Amino acid sequence: MDPINLTQRRPARRAAWGILAFIALAAVVSARMPSVSSAAAFWRDESMRSSLKNIALEARFQAGMLYELKDLATGKFLVSLDPGKIPSHLLIFDSTPADLDAAEAVVTSTRNSVSATYRFVDGNELTLKWTIESGRGDLILNASSRTAKPMEEIRYLFTGFNITDYAMVWINAYGASHVYNAPWNDVQLGDPAKDSAPSANPQPPVALFQGDKAGWFIEGRDPRTGPSNVLIKGYGDTVQAGMVRRFPIPVKDPEL
Repeated sequence: MDPINLTQRRPARRAAWGILAFIALAAVVSARMPSVSSAAAFWRDESMRSSLKNIALEARFQAGMLYELKDLATGKFLVSLDPGKIPSHLLIFDSTPADLDAAEAVVTSTRNSVSATYRFVDGNELTLKWTIESGRGDLILNASSRTAKPMEEIRYLFTGFNITDYAMVWINAYGASHVYNAPWNDVQLGDPAKDSAPSANPQPPVALFQGDKAGWFIEGRDPRTGPSNVLIKGYGDTVQAGMVRRFPIPVKDPEL
């Protein structure tokens, strides 16, 4: 799953959307941001925040973690979190959560990208690089790593997807779609914050969020994805989703 694509569609086309669509979050870095900047600090510090924006969309990050995603035309948010409430313990590699609070974090920004690197106490390193295509193009996440040992899984956790203004469409391993609206408080495949991906249920790494006149689509862009899963858990008005790439033979330095 190399990389993850986020695409915004307008107008929404229910019949035309499917697992081959792209999710586009077209954006450029705010003009107030210098062409190149770099900061090293505690990952929750305000100095570690950055944003990407175009005429239609705006995304905000806390040390590379997406906490706000807004459709500027409708004023609706697909993601709207207090950055101080982003979980500090995240399942990234295999089944042991990584402690962001104990990690060294460095954020680097250019005119069309935001990159955050975390160096964890166990010797593992994760880099989240968000890049932006021009116009109404895509917001693309590349996650790369340097690991102390071979890993079976790597994931990125999306927190706070809005299912009040958007209906979430999740695709299972058999290609069947399931639609979730608020309030929803259940789990599909496993808790993305703590469970390993089920090897018996590989599925397309996609998720669709359908609004009245516009929507969003997330997909693993690389056709060589191999075994992958989208684990989701409902929290009433929001959904947490883990995009997971698995390796039947553990590898060092996995990428997503």
